[in-house]
Amino acid sequence: MNRAGYLLVIFGVYSQMVFPQDDMVENLRRKTLSEYVASCNHNEEQALLKLLQYEMPKKISRDYRWYTICDLDQDYCLAKHSTYESLRYFGSLQLKAFSWIIRIYNGDYDEYPYRYDFGYDYVRSADDRNKYVKNNNTDRITAKLSKWTRYLNRYGLAGMREKEMPPISTHDYKLRLIHRYPTYNWKHDNTLKEDSFDVLYYLKHRTLSEYVASCESDIMLAIQRLQKIELPKESSDSLMWYSEKDKLIYYDHKNVESPRKYVSLKQKAYSWIIRIYFDDYQECNDFYDFGYYDYEIAKGKGFLKRVVNDKEIALDNYLKEWFENNDWYLFLHEREFAKAPIRIRDYSIIRNRKR
Repeated sequence: MNRAGYLLVIFGVYSQMVFPQDDMVENLRRKTLSEYVASCNHNEEQALLKLLQYEMPKKISRDYRWYTICDLDQDYCLAKHSTYESLRYFGSLQLKAFSWIIRIYNGDYDEYPYRYDFGYDYVRSADDRNKYVKNNNTDRITAKLSKWTRYLNRYGLAGMREKEMPPISTHDYKLRLIHRYPTYNWKHDNTLKEDSFDVLYYLKHRTLSEYVASCESDIMLAIQRLQKIELPKESSDSLMWYSEKDKLIYYDHKNVESPRKYVSLKQKAYSWIIRIYFDDYQECNDFYDFGYYDYEIAKGKGFLKRVVNDKEIALDNYLKEWFENNDWYLFLHEREFAKAPIRIRDYSIIRNRKR
């Protein structure tokens, strides 16, 4: 029996089964994704089918919640100052099931402190404050998953990955880091000059989410460490982000055979500061162009030499002023009124067409 025929039989069996909903609730509440897939005999397709069949009742208690409005909207909770109000809306375990479906497809089993934000799918019942009523915000995603399941049945999970057919579009959710907001009065801390934390390692090898998580999810500390990067006068390409050749390719100019100019990881640090400001942790591999190169190949030598540009000096001065004079309460809780650490006019984004 070929792969397609085998999957039709297997899926036919599973489609006739009614998986215990209470078991799935316990899985979503108590287990990590890795533990859940292990409980399915490490069979990713079986784990997916169970999640795809999981349905929440029309009315639920708060025991079924995954996140509340406070987890996603600090401004709302600060304005209301009320537990009652903060629990009026929440995202249920159904949304956590959606996130697990995405993560299984991506093969992402690492537990990082971020949420998949699908909005809110339950609101407090008007006639019973202890019950929550489904508001059908996620019906469109459910319909897409139903169609995706048919393709999964036809091609299998490996085939879906090969065809790059994700179960849920990135347009249907946002990745939001769960911040740890410090309770102390934070000030610009010059002691971080002696900080042994290796920021360059994270810029080179890790994602922004991983980096901020390694800073104990303290976004102020994460930004400060990025701002304090200092680069040597001479370097190898290990500290470079992208080259003149990469930039011109993405701008559709003619190819550059031997690039001589480079953009360093310091500029990638600038881009991460911008993304933290906009609460953007989705990995897209786009380049940020700040309008200058900070390294070039030394003539007759094999190393790269540092080039200090007026634009870099202006950026550093602006960032320094921002750190010293920023209203951190606004930055953390009312960001639309806060001053940006880097102005939009100071950069452009080069979209990565190879995604």
